Amino acid sequence: MSETLDIRVDQTAAIRQLIFNQSGSLSRACSELVSNSIDAGATDVHVKLGMDAANACTSIVVDDNGSGFTSKQEINDCFATLCFDHETEAEAAKGRRWGRFGLGRAQMWAHARVCYRTNKFTMNVDLRGVTKDFTLDLEEHDVCVHRGCHVDAVLYEPAQRWQIEQLRRELRDMVKYVPQDVYLDGELISEYNATDWTYEDENFVFLHRPSSNRGVDVYNLGMYVKTVAQSNCKGVSGVLVSKAAFELNTARNDIMRATDTLFPKAEAIFALYQQRNNNSMSASDREALLQDQLTGTRMSRDQLRKARIFLDARGRSASINMILKYAEGNVAFTPDSGSRQVAESVHSSGAAFVFCRRMVSWLNAGSAEEAFAVFADLCASCAGYSSKPPQLVDYHALASSFEGRSSIIDTDKLTRTERAQVQALSPVLNEILGAMRNLEGLDPQSRSVVVGESRSAEAWTDGRRYVAIERRLLRRSFYDPCALGRLIHVLIHECAHDCDSRDEHTHGVEFYERFEAFCTTSACRVWDWTVAILNNYEFERKKAKLSTAAIKTEMAQVDAALRAEIDLAELAFVASEDTTAPPDGGSMTTDSDQSPISSAKRESRAARNHEAVTISQTAMNF
Repeated sequence: MSETLDIRVDQTAAIRQLIFNQSGSLSRACSELVSNSIDAGATDVHVKLGMDAANACTSIVVDDNGSGFTSKQEINDCFATLCFDHETEAEAAKGRRWGRFGLGRAQMWAHARVCYRTNKFTMNVDLRGVTKDFTLDLEEHDVCVHRGCHVDAVLYEPAQRWQIEQLRRELRDMVKYVPQDVYLDGELISEYNATDWTYEDENFVFLHRPSSNRGVDVYNLGMYVKTVAQSNCKGVSGVLVSKAAFELNTARNDIMRATDTLFPKAEAIFALYQQRNNNSMSASDREALLQDQLTGTRMSRDQLRKARIFLDARGRSASINMILKYAEGNVAFTPDSGSRQVAESVHSSGAAFVFCRRMVSWLNAGSAEEAFAVFADLCASCAGYSSKPPQLVDYHALASSFEGRSSIIDTDKLTRTERAQVQALSPVLNEILGAMRNLEGLDPQSRSVVVGESRSAEAWTDGRRYVAIERRLLRRSFYDPCALGRLIHVLIHECAHDCDSRDEHTHGVEFYERFEAFCTTSACRVWDWTVAILNNYEFERKKAKLSTAAIKTEMAQVDAALRAEIDLAELAFVASEDTTAPPDGGSMTTDSDQSPISSAKRESRAARNHEAVTISQTAMNF
């Protein structure tokens, strides 16, 4: 037998949850008091932090010139009652813009003992340690004690210096774009009227930030809600302030997408500022374009095949057309647990176009197989532009040829030429390291140059004692002066690592800052170091009594394999993509529809290689 049961609420537990579990931070609690003041008609709101002798914040005062509470009945209905009905005729007449839940004031109750003085009334709320029987004290005076509302919150736990700075920063951000004047310790912190808005219509004002990758900061009537990622805003960054209220969740930190009808209207603004030029797209721009394609805002077939909205294992962008020409349409996806170095090596080998890890999520998939199915559908929508559809290949089978820990070769197993090359590089390595550490005000450090073997890395370091150069790179660098310049940049790269870069590693913000800061100063003297290495090598060659004939004999043993390896890599690379394309985020050249290398291109490259060899041999014999 079935029956119907009423859904009930444990009143004491519900009140406790509403007070103590909705409060996220002091700054959010303060912003709720500010929004209540503005809802009450205040034109000026002053927030003041009370400090003790130890410079800890012990109290927060919020003072406004709004209407406040004017009767006991209003206090009982709209203050002592949480979640009161905002839809009544009387409440609608008050014209509240933020208030919807009747909960905001309670956020401060979780942090402080709070005294409210409003017109002829004083209310005191102290809930520290209270788990049931929640009450407040109300006192009515014969005269007005404060016109408007004055809130004095004495914190249960004083806020220390770092918490105070966090409170200041977060409160500034939260109330930054309210139209009313909000002051923090006497300083105006609301900037709505002083902002030069990029766009305005009946629903929003918008400030476009084309050089930012932050995303869009969304403000509800000027009060901060959340930051929406660029990928969900067509790759656009900026500030969006609504002129009407969004449908928000109870915590006011997210938009209820299922019921809100206002935020979708901002799509037109994002489309207006969307960057569709390949020359300036960031990774977020590319992801946004791909998401548009997958969710219905479709490009033409010609645009889709040329749009560089995919990223390879190195982080470089590519179009469908480029991908299908690379490795004859064979593709693979870097697994979450896969080494990035190995993935880059597999890609560079030309065996397959290897997508970077994040492409699986960009294609709204949960596995490589699902991602490939989505990619294949996109390729099919470009039917007629490619002669062969893509093929998913086994990444792990390809990666097995490149996996394996990097190893260092014992000095006694090096050729005499290699030992001379190591000696030629060592002083320059330590000069680079010393110059880099001097820029940062650090004590000098030295590392030795060693030679290693690796299937996936050209160089690596333990961050303290040595920098290892992969044997083939070392040989190539003294075979081709252009490669020697590249080797110097590899040394700079490894010196910028202050931790172990063997096997899997990442490049954080500090690494890029250190690398860029060094490469853009006068301390980076690549040409001087190139000359120094050649001079050092000539000295070491004579010291070891290495004749040119002896060097040529050693080099002849590796020349054939080395040249075959270089030609194979270049053939796969040039046949598929624009050779001038830098890593994603830099400037891009136009899309390349190159066919496999012609005999004329091979002859031109062979001539350049011959010229480089001649220069190198001349340098060794000077």
